[in-house]
Amino acid sequence: MNYRFNHIHLICTDMKGMAQFFTKTLGATFVGSRNFGGTEGVVLDLHGTAIYIRPIRESDHIPAGCSHVIPGYHHIGLEVNNLEAAYSELERQGFTFTLPPKNSASGSSKVAFFKGPEGIMVELVQKLL
Repeated sequence: MNYRFNHIHLICTDMKGMAQFFTKTLGATFVGSRNFGGTEGVVLDLHGTAIYIRPIRESDHIPAGCSHVIPGYHHIGLEVNNLEAAYSELERQGFTFTLPPKNSASGSSKVAFFKGPEGIMVELVQKLL
């Protein structure tokens, strides 16, 4: 059996704001609206990766502090060609970095982490080799 990444599905309190983060900040394109189990959401394409976004339903149980480390989710990893340029641009836009650019332990990449909307963690990765 071969498995490959198909999509990421985000649940948020501000669907418009989350969609704008991915489209205006990260360059995703709007694909369309979609019904996710009775709740209207949106589908975006981030350079070949599908991102599904829908608002929290009243029936959803979201544990307190879910934007922090919880089983099953830690961060979204995005590859960039120039980490320093991405870092500078995102910092100018007011995003907070929890880890500024640094070489990975293996030395094969540079990484940085920042907080996106609603506390989602985003890792930027620039391959060096």
